[in-house]
Amino acid sequence: MKFWPSFGNKLETRASYTDTLIAALVSRVQGKTLSIPTATAALEACAGTVGRGFAASEVSGPDSLTQALTPSIMEMIGRSLIRTGELVLLIDTTAGKLRLIPAETHDVEGGPFPEEWEYRLTLGGPSRTITYDFVPAQSVLHFKYAADPSTPWRGNGPIAIANLAGKLSAETVRALADESSGPIGRLLGIPVDGGDATVEALKADIRDARGRTALIETGDWGNSGSAKVSLKTERFGPQPPSSLVELVTVASREIYAACGLNAAIWGAGDAASTREAWRLCLFAVLSPLGKLVESELKSKLDDEIALSWGELKASDLSGRSRAFQSMVNGGMSVTDAMSVAGLMVED
Repeated sequence: MKFWPSFGNKLETRASYTDTLIAALVSRVQGKTLSIPTATAALEACAGTVGRGFAASEVSGPDSLTQALTPSIMEMIGRSLIRTGELVLLIDTTAGKLRLIPAETHDVEGGPFPEEWEYRLTLGGPSRTITYDFVPAQSVLHFKYAADPSTPWRGNGPIAIANLAGKLSAETVRALADESSGPIGRLLGIPVDGGDATVEALKADIRDARGRTALIETGDWGNSGSAKVSLKTERFGPQPPSSLVELVTVASREIYAACGLNAAIWGAGDAASTREAWRLCLFAVLSPLGKLVESELKSKLDDEIALSWGELKASDLSGRSRAFQSMVNGGMSVTDAMSVAGLMVED
């Protein structure tokens, strides 16, 4: 087990708001609609899938450490890697046991050697926040995705890298939301009686329609000399162009691709494509990200910690069995074929 050095701290009683929240509040006051890429359902679908996948991971190692790596912590790691590209957890032992506490914000200082970095962490709580200064790197878990060589101390989420795709998704979803936020209802013509020279009441009725029928005066009321009167309502409400709806779909697929996932995961294809999408999610997303997380856990906590997805891999047993059979028929040894197909039983 690693040794975690001590560090000083100070208490702050300040309100804590993210830049996104502040921007949203300012935008609302100014009467503007803010497009936030991280607020789209497409990104949430990806973050939720990866987060739940990490919550389902099997963590092996010393009990004192695996007990701290709870499903909720693992889920937070997976979600954060997709949404923001990084997560910092304080390694805390002040309660007599190991606790991993997520940092609301963090700053990193130091030179080019990660083991010499120092962190300033802000830990958020219901009524106050605590800020720790000069926390040594060995006392924090810093999980990073897609770190750039120019800023190796910072992770980058898929949307931060593919920012044009994020903006496209946010803008199209916002446009569709604006199209859908107008009043919905029906208009019914009634005879003109000349008693109301304004349309203010009509404006109020249309604004508050919410699916109800608004009455308007009209001169088109049957034919002269005819006793037959035809009442016909005209519906009004959101009618977004098909091109906008299609653009939202395309933009969502761009987000899925940036996160390494396929829309078939969420039922956008037949059963075979859905199974293949899940297989790719496991082997091309969860497993590689798991290696990054596992490396940090081994470095900061214990060399014996390991992550695996045995339960999820079991869902792909038939596919791996077919691959095993093909390799054996092709001349590969049974042992090698079992290893490549992932059918070996680990001790």
